[in-house]
Amino acid sequence: MEDSKRILIVDDEDHIRLMIESTLEDANVDPVNLLEARDGDEALSLIRSQSPDLVITDVLMPGLDGFSLVSLVKSNPLTSHIPCIILTVLDDAPQGYRAGADVFLSKPIDHDDLLNTILNLL
Repeated sequence: MEDSKRILIVDDEDHIRLMIESTLEDANVDPVNLLEARDGDEALSLIRSQSPDLVITDVLMPGLDGFSLVSLVKSNPLTSHIPCIILTVLDDAPQGYRAGADVFLSKPIDHDDLLNTILNLL
């Protein structure tokens, strides 16, 4: 799929990653190639090797947290163009935007909100 968009989903909770995947599948968003990471360190490696078109990340994860991940992505000239959505239970949108997030969404996830945000950023 040459025209497929690569979306990286970063969350240490399997059910959250699956829910985001299901939201995209149910909406027939295609073509999409989904990448997954369980923490910020794994995500950073995938970002460098796969250059996703969008990153959706949690904040509270082992190792590199989501705020730090977004900050590293946005501060690197090779990756700063990648839109980042922070999706978290934390109520700290100002810190998310200071880190460089394009969008800050709160859990529990509003599926329509998430889908519209993804489509707008892609």
